[in-house]
Amino acid sequence: MQRFFCLSLVRRGWWPVLLCWLWGMPCAGALAAQPQVLRAAVFTSLAGTQEVSLPHVLGPADFTPGGSRVRYRLDFDLTAEAVAAAADEPLGIYVPKMSLAGRLMLNGERVGACDLGALEQLRCLHRPYLFVLPASQWRAGANTLEFEIFATSRQMNGLSSVSIGPARVLSDGPYGWRRFAQVTVANGLAWAAFCMGGIALCVSLVLRGERLYGWFGATALAIALSNLNYTLTAPPVPPQFFSWFVFSVNQAMVPLLMLTVLSFFRRDWPWARRGLVAFMLLGPAAVWLSGSNRTVVALLYVPFMLFGPLLAAAAIRWAWRSHRKADMWMALSFFGVVAVSFIDWFRLTGRSAFEGTYFVTYVIPSTVVVMGGTLAGQLATALRTARELTATLDKRVAERTEALTLANQRLEELSTTDSLTGLANRRHFDDVLAKEWQRARRLHHPLALLMIDVDHFKQFNDTYGHLAGDDCLRQVGQILKQRLLRGSDTAARFGGEEFSVITSMDLEGALHIAELIRQDVENHPVSVDGREAVHVSVSIGLSALVPDGDHSPAQLISLADEALYRAKRAGRNCVRAAAAQCMAAA
Repeated sequence: MQRFFCLSLVRRGWWPVLLCWLWGMPCAGALAAQPQVLRAAVFTSLAGTQEVSLPHVLGPADFTPGGSRVRYRLDFDLTAEAVAAAADEPLGIYVPKMSLAGRLMLNGERVGACDLGALEQLRCLHRPYLFVLPASQWRAGANTLEFEIFATSRQMNGLSSVSIGPARVLSDGPYGWRRFAQVTVANGLAWAAFCMGGIALCVSLVLRGERLYGWFGATALAIALSNLNYTLTAPPVPPQFFSWFVFSVNQAMVPLLMLTVLSFFRRDWPWARRGLVAFMLLGPAAVWLSGSNRTVVALLYVPFMLFGPLLAAAAIRWAWRSHRKADMWMALSFFGVVAVSFIDWFRLTGRSAFEGTYFVTYVIPSTVVVMGGTLAGQLATALRTARELTATLDKRVAERTEALTLANQRLEELSTTDSLTGLANRRHFDDVLAKEWQRARRLHHPLALLMIDVDHFKQFNDTYGHLAGDDCLRQVGQILKQRLLRGSDTAARFGGEEFSVITSMDLEGALHIAELIRQDVENHPVSVDGREAVHVSVSIGLSALVPDGDHSPAQLISLADEALYRAKRAGRNCVRAAAAQCMAAA
């Protein structure tokens, strides 16, 4: 238990020795678990053989212009105890970096490579490697480790320092963390950028004319494609084309990001937009013609190094003025990209540490995630606002529609209703008579028409006044409404003191309903000034027939009107049917 604890603590540095000693246990075994770091090598290239220190950067004379292989030989010793312990806990070889591609041999035997295939076809420069070997391949005493590296003018870094020790210690320590940072995180950020880019481009297609989502989508996809340089070790295309593609995508990514920032803050700088778009078209051509030369690529970034700080300062100023958190996040994210770009530009020109990695690999995708989150938040807010506005608008439209429907119904009632009696007016009477005539003719049903006239109405008006006359007409209208219980019957004010009733009855039924109406009017005196009750009467003439091609609605009215005059001549307060129909009934 103590030994295991000491072994775990030793990985964290020299201070566990003190803890182990205080615990009362020797630490020699624990210290033996520490990896052995090899920093000296014998280097063989076109320029000859020499001793070098690792990490080692190649010179132009070490390989052919088109690229060639070089060799590193590293000598080290292993104790017999270490080799014996390898049977229980295998030893591993940890290589942080070998550019452009490499393979290794231990004691003359090939033990691994960065990937399958010829070194000239591989790109292993951005991955750490841990080679775990069985105990049989290690020797007690002197051991020789050889690396064969393929290098070109684009990648001259050579070989990093090499660590040898327990594979579990290396996996849990430097290799595990470096692989997580350079492979797992890079892949995750690439996929996040790819997904965001696809979504943003779909949104831009829906929101036509909104350039922001288009620029952002293109930026995110460019970032995802640029990270292929970190995730692919065996490209399916020729290495020269893959190198040009990666450099070109990286160069297009920068102006696209700047165009996204300008669009986010809704700033239209025509000169900047035209310049950035032109660079996206001309930059890849320059990289191709130069053979993806590192110096040319570095010089192509100079305009961005000049314009980037200007745009970052302007973005911070715009965000400060707007007082919006989203704007500030966008401005600070872009400022971070500009800041690390200066560091990586020196790294691109060979002035940085060999084993370092480009910060923009993480900063730019992280910035895109922040930008994507910001845009998604803005889009969600806009959708929520639009939904609320739509709901409010729908509510208002529904209210207005309901009000308009009620108004139309009111207008319809006013246009079809007599304002004094509340019965149908003459216009509506004509429409109903025409429809009922056609229906009765189609069904071969009878149709009856009653013409009703208030007796001596002029005399009533002269005696009690026009207001009393209006009350009289209203009360007669109410009697008609109450008597006509069937929904198919229609009562109308025909004109003046005349009323009419349309009913789908035969002659006998029409006579019966007419007599009931006459009696109702006679038995309900009209109140004058709320005090005096005056008896009034009505004369009714009616006609009934089954509509056919030989008759018309006008003839029905004429026959009923003729019967009404007969009722008046008969002394009023009576019901008469058309003479011809009476004879037919008899």
